[in-house]
Amino acid sequence: MPARTLAELARKAEVLVARLAPEGEEDSGLCAAEVALLRSMLHDLRAVADDIGFALRGEGLLMTAATE
Repeated sequence: MPARTLAELARKAEVLVARLAPEGEEDSGLCAAEVALLRSMLHDLRAVADDIGFALRGEGLLMTAATE
């Protein structure tokens, strides 16, 4: 199922990174640069998702769980 929000996409990316490049595992099958790139991409995706979420909440465009 496709992600409906950036937060969902970030969670899917987090699962993928955890499977492809687990923390503390030396032999993931990826080189160090690939692991670093995956983790950097996940960090950036989380930051963008958070920034958009904060901006939408500030504009009153995003419903919170408390108002649903």
